[in-house]
Amino acid sequence: MLNPLHPGCRRRQVAAVAVNAGVLAGLACNGVSEYGCNTALQDAFPRLPVQVLVGDVDPLRTYAEGDSVRFSTRGWVASQSFRYLEFTGGHWVELTHPDLQWDWFCQFARRLDPIERFRLRPALP
Repeated sequence: MLNPLHPGCRRRQVAAVAVNAGVLAGLACNGVSEYGCNTALQDAFPRLPVQVLVGDVDPLRTYAEGDSVRFSTRGWVASQSFRYLEFTGGHWVELTHPDLQWDWFCQFARRLDPIERFRLRPALP
């Protein structure tokens, strides 16, 4: 959500982001300097709620922990707009993870102004 992925999927249409065992270095900051990555986070608005799930024996865990600090020092608030959770396991997604993510994300809603609602309507053929 920090990088433009698709014209139809912009940050203003998304309420929250869940990441399983993903790290900024491999996703949003791939090929970007440390300064560039930190600047992208600092300038990000709105600060979408982010939840990171990572296994306690995942080889990417130390990177995810570092991302947790990076989010916290760039404007996200722990347990309010950022949540970091470790689970027992490695680099995989458990069947319970989508429910765990959804339960936390239900508190957030994306309320669009009338102009945005109009732009999001599908075009007629």
